[in-house]
Amino acid sequence: PQITGVQPYHINSDEDTTHAYKGPNADETMFRSSDHDPILVGLKLSSDHTGLDDCYVTMQDGKPVLFGAEGGFFQLYNINGQVVTQGTISSAQEVLPITLPRGFYIFCVSVGNDIQPIKIVVH
Repeated sequence: PQITGVQPYHINSDEDTTHAYKGPNADETMFRSSDHDPILVGLKLSSDHTGLDDCYVTMQDGKPVLFGAEGGFFQLYNINGQVVTQGTISSAQEVLPITLPRGFYIFCVSVGNDIQPIKIVVH
């Protein structure tokens, strides 16, 4: 009951050789961050309800839109764990001023003592 989903993330194993690890054509994007396709597993490890249980993210014209976290703070991480952007959430429906390229991202949203991680995949 703590597993919310399982899915392979086709990031690397079927990429062609132009995305090399080393050499003059070395690719430092997410498409060479691993030598295999990782399996993403969604977990909900706590049964405690927080003020962020209804928080979610959608995409609108390539920009992420956060819902249900007014007055909070967010950090957006890329597949390599680097912070892409961060900021405060001033409204119940916050359109972030960033266009995301294809990839896998994790939002870490916090309001008060409540923290909610949200994964998104941009196709």
